[in-house]
Amino acid sequence: MCIDMKAHSLARFLGQLKEFLLGSAYRRARSDFFRSHVLNAKLIEDIIEKMENWRENFNGRYVGYGIDPYFRREYRHYPMAYAFFIRGFVEMYKYSGNMMWLDKACNALELLEKLAIEKNFYYCWGLPFAWHKLENEPYGITTAFVGHAYLDVYEQTFESKYLRVVEKIINWAINKLGYSNEGREICFWYSPRIKIKVLNSHAELIALIARYFQLTNSNAALLEIVKKGYRYIEQRKHSGMWPYKNENLTFDFHVNYIIESMYYLSKCQVIPNLNTDNMIVKPYVKLLSTLMNRNGSLRQHNRTYKEARLWGYGACLYAGTLTILSAEGEDKFIVCELMYRIFNYVLSNLYSNSGPFFFRFHDKEIKYIRHEAHIFYALTKLITCDDFLEEKLRD
Repeated sequence: MCIDMKAHSLARFLGQLKEFLLGSAYRRARSDFFRSHVLNAKLIEDIIEKMENWRENFNGRYVGYGIDPYFRREYRHYPMAYAFFIRGFVEMYKYSGNMMWLDKACNALELLEKLAIEKNFYYCWGLPFAWHKLENEPYGITTAFVGHAYLDVYEQTFESKYLRVVEKIINWAINKLGYSNEGREICFWYSPRIKIKVLNSHAELIALIARYFQLTNSNAALLEIVKKGYRYIEQRKHSGMWPYKNENLTFDFHVNYIIESMYYLSKCQVIPNLNTDNMIVKPYVKLLSTLMNRNGSLRQHNRTYKEARLWGYGACLYAGTLTILSAEGEDKFIVCELMYRIFNYVLSNLYSNSGPFFFRFHDKEIKYIRHEAHIFYALTKLITCDDFLEEKLRD
């Protein structure tokens, strides 16, 4: 399908949806939708409980230990999986008030710290296997997610040791990872030895720095880095969407990482006049409207019909909860409708009913730990956003 046809289909879909929203049947339909479809807290609680029971039996306290589709021959510790499970534990603590969840998060952080590639003045994390023939290579995206996990725990405990680790992560990003300096714009490299500009990795690091700056307000130089990094992201949209890399127009669910980052920048109020509609809501709606099939399944990217992997579904769901918080008026309903279609597909086709989720509809044999961590975090974000939805959007 050519780009023009995709644009026409998207415009037609949004036009039809808008026409419906403005029609006389809207209020009744909205009420029915939220009675039957708004994220059912009890249902999600049960799924989270089953999933956590499965994970406990599978890897115990080593929450990020498992197998990966890029390295299937043995089980290893994946820092990214640790980070997403930790963030999910924090969300469950916020939702339930049960200290068990916060204890799980703190204990997992202790193990995660031991997996750091550098542990002195700098902190950074990578993959437990060689990627592009590079052993022990730290990556910006992995390290950023770990940093967000540390800040999530810090915001609940206020223990300064977690903030000190984030400071060392930022020192690593600025001084060892490095970035391209283009005057009024900067972009962090993908890794110290892979000097390419990957927008989602850059965005997550910028968001991490913004969150740290908001909490400490101690270093004006960090604010300047955030502003220059934001300018780079703002200027790299093509037809309302961010490509994976600058040199092509392929976009996929890594866009959700950028959307999450824009939400943090908006929440931290470090970018004056950040337009949440253009930087969060419209990209999210376009992403899902372009890559979603009629049954709620997702294509892996805009140039293939291959089904997305499990992490992509998880990323769409948790980014959706942030998009709802950023949307206004009827846009909230549009986002909820898109999210529900994904959620319904995942629950009907990818959930095993015994705890874990399937990698794809036609790939149900192996449970990959990084992907399970993404969907776990997504479920915990859904359940903590449920009360907001019912309160703000009911008739």
